[in-house]
Amino acid sequence: MGAYVAISDSNEIYRVDLKGADVKFVTRIEDATKLGPVAFDEGRQEIYIADVASGRIYEYSIASKNSKVLVTGLSAPTALAFDPGANRLFIADPGRGGIFTVDTRSNKPVASEFAPGSLKSPYGTTLIANGRVAVADDGANSAVVFSTKGELLFRFPPQ
Repeated sequence: MGAYVAISDSNEIYRVDLKGADVKFVTRIEDATKLGPVAFDEGRQEIYIADVASGRIYEYSIASKNSKVLVTGLSAPTALAFDPGANRLFIADPGRGGIFTVDTRSNKPVASEFAPGSLKSPYGTTLIANGRVAVADDGANSAVVFSTKGELLFRFPPQ
């Protein structure tokens, strides 16, 4: 079992063996500015990496060893979560005050706003049980949970 991590100073990606101490170099994203959060599509063996300085999301194929820009136009993406059931990447972007989703199977991927108007400054996002999306909304000092359709389920603490 392993995890992928990005090093912001060198724009390199590594695979870390979670059962041992093995760390392997995977790639370097040459045109990246400052890599940050990473998400992994195990089925397609693709890594998604946010460039927090340029507002881009990169896609790296482990099989072909090629990277490409998946989407642009974000502010400072601070968290990624991949939903394998829907082939959607969730992106927290506090600079734009929202969570965005990208259909990773689309020929022309676009970052679409998820749950518009519900968040102030989301810094983190993850998928949780029963098809829900949890968001750390730093600007509102709260955690928010949505359905994967963007319906607000609850906020803690309640406002």
